[in-house]
Amino acid sequence: MKFNHLVASVGTVFLTLSACCWNNAIAAPTSYAPDNPNIQYMGRVDFSAPTAPVLGWANTSITVNLNGTAIRGTFSDSTGKDFLQVMVDGVVTPTIIQPPKGKTVTYTLASGLAPGAHTVVLFKRTEFWGVVTFTGFSVDGTLLAPPARPTRRIEFYGDSNVSAHDSEDIYDLGYAKSNDAWFGYAGITARMLNAEHQNLGWGGAGMTGLSNPLVQNVWNLLRPDDLTVTYDFSQFPADVIVINAGSNDSNQGDNRANVIPAWEDLIMNRIRKVHPGAHVVLADSWGWSANEPANYLSIAVADMKSKGETNVSWVSWPWLWSQNHAVIEEHGGFANVLAAHIATQMGWAAPTPNTISSFAGTGLISNTGFEIVPIGQRRTAEAAGWRQWAFGNSASGTVVSGSGAHSGSRYAQLTVGGDKSNEAGFWQATPVTVGKTYTVNGFARRASGSGATVSMRVEFKDENQSIISSSVGLINPTGSWGQYCSSLVAPAGAWSVNVVLQLDGVNTVIQFDDVVLSSQ
Repeated sequence: MKFNHLVASVGTVFLTLSACCWNNAIAAPTSYAPDNPNIQYMGRVDFSAPTAPVLGWANTSITVNLNGTAIRGTFSDSTGKDFLQVMVDGVVTPTIIQPPKGKTVTYTLASGLAPGAHTVVLFKRTEFWGVVTFTGFSVDGTLLAPPARPTRRIEFYGDSNVSAHDSEDIYDLGYAKSNDAWFGYAGITARMLNAEHQNLGWGGAGMTGLSNPLVQNVWNLLRPDDLTVTYDFSQFPADVIVINAGSNDSNQGDNRANVIPAWEDLIMNRIRKVHPGAHVVLADSWGWSANEPANYLSIAVADMKSKGETNVSWVSWPWLWSQNHAVIEEHGGFANVLAAHIATQMGWAAPTPNTISSFAGTGLISNTGFEIVPIGQRRTAEAAGWRQWAFGNSASGTVVSGSGAHSGSRYAQLTVGGDKSNEAGFWQATPVTVGKTYTVNGFARRASGSGATVSMRVEFKDENQSIISSSVGLINPTGSWGQYCSSLVAPAGAWSVNVVLQLDGVNTVIQFDDVVLSSQ
């Protein structure tokens, strides 16, 4: 009896443990094919193969709501040059994937999520560097119904400015990974207006034979790598069309005689066939060239209205950093201008300005204490709103974090080394009012070295970004923070004023903080 009791007891324990292990077992991941109705897509997506849709255009995205703790996705790419990034619950994460060419790979997009509901968005950072094929999700949990779609729709057509080329690189070196269409002005504008959008930006695109490709040849494509398949516009009845193209046609002189008819043909003879009631906005930037299309946007709109095309307007915004591509904070400035214009034209409520923008207003500069870190990868040594340069192997401009700032916790630092003269600097530009006196006032400190030339000055540039006047602004900082200033009247022909912090020489380190521009 005693033996039997022991057997029975052991059996009971075994059964109990088995039940316990069964109840706490980790459920197998659930697979979801791309055509699952709980997966939501934004942008032009090729569903000719429903279980292997293709994403080609910038900022095309995939969104899911899930109840679970992790999600994985499987992708391949036509070139291996595309990048996609993950956002979880409204926060852009550091997770960036680069699917390889000709090989299907599964990536962990998010893991270790708290139990419960989450929203995960995967967006294509890059324009047409290639096309991405998506073949499904694996979820530790279950997919929920997708979020409601916005009721407003905007299409953006144009060049690399629309696609946000190099928007994370103040040096504009042209690497695909530096493209971030999510924080390009098209995406920011759409989110400010609570609109769904399609981004059809293509680097190098324009309106005449001086650019490639022609917007007129690609605007209606389903995917950028196939010129034979056009998009079904009934899938996206747009409320607003934004066209930002023509800059690439203006590099050899004023080309309005060809650009204006091309704009009109695109709008009146092509877009109107598929979007008869959409409001069309011609948009461009000003302040970078005397040949810039912004100079004749109003002429084109007036001409179309005289021909009966009345549902059209124009808008422009400042572009004051030579011909380098805009970075994210500058795209934020564009978006504030464009979103307000669209809202006015459409009778929508005025949008709340985004806080990404580095535009401080005419005669003002932003981030005067270098405290705001710009959005994006590898940018912690930069300051939002400021641009940096360095010439020479031993020169650098960087933002230092930690103790020792004049105020706050960050300051700008310029370094030149070696035995040959090098140069480094920070600068920021803003629109100017001719005849006003502009004064730059800030603090500087010498961390090491002697004999190098240090300046804190104002420069005035014309529409071609040529310097037409500059204050001297030479200073001789000591080892402690000291206050310095430099002033000059804005001359006739000035379009912008630059605040310039510069160091020339060898073996010297100079630091700047709390740099302010004022005018009277």
